[in-house]
Amino acid sequence: MCGGSCVPGGTRCSSGQKQVCDASGAWQDTTTPSIQLLANGGFDAANSTVWSESTASASTIITNESALTTLRAHTPANLAWLAGYPNAQDDLSQMVTIPAGASAITLSFYYVIQTQETTAAVADTMDVYAYDAGMMKFTPVASFNDNMPTPSWTRFSISLPVSLAGRTIKIGFQSMTDNAKTTNFFVDSVALDVVACTP
Repeated sequence: MCGGSCVPGGTRCSSGQKQVCDASGAWQDTTTPSIQLLANGGFDAANSTVWSESTASASTIITNESALTTLRAHTPANLAWLAGYPNAQDDLSQMVTIPAGASAITLSFYYVIQTQETTAAVADTMDVYAYDAGMMKFTPVASFNDNMPTPSWTRFSISLPVSLAGRTIKIGFQSMTDNAKTTNFFVDSVALDVVACTP
């Protein structure tokens, strides 16, 4: 039988779909639950070092909400605070391995953008990316800027290419600002959900 013998009660993966062998010896599709791959997606785990931070600021990117006066974390008590100072160069990232055979990869997070900018020209940005160091391939995921202010936490979700399956990649947020009025990019509750199964 193509794909291996079907022994009643046995399981297998077929194109990322979990299948079980029924009593008559036929493969049947089952529900394949998604797997959340990112560690400390809410930035709240104590002494966690899974996120790498690079900033020109004197403060860390992962910040306790007590440092803010107009916003609380989406999931208390920490959040990621990118930019918010002149000539910002911030990067927050985490390495993660996508299971081989994954049939769907979805990145989601909540964000808030607060800005002092008043002109139509884009001055401050936050880019979301996936980087495969082994292939030296940079995949832009989304871009946000000072012309996109949000008054409250807003959810963002996007499907990533399944060509990333089986790869170890870096999921990251990168922000830059000019030297005049500043923009704050806040991020919280980050998740990377993958539909994949193991036999």
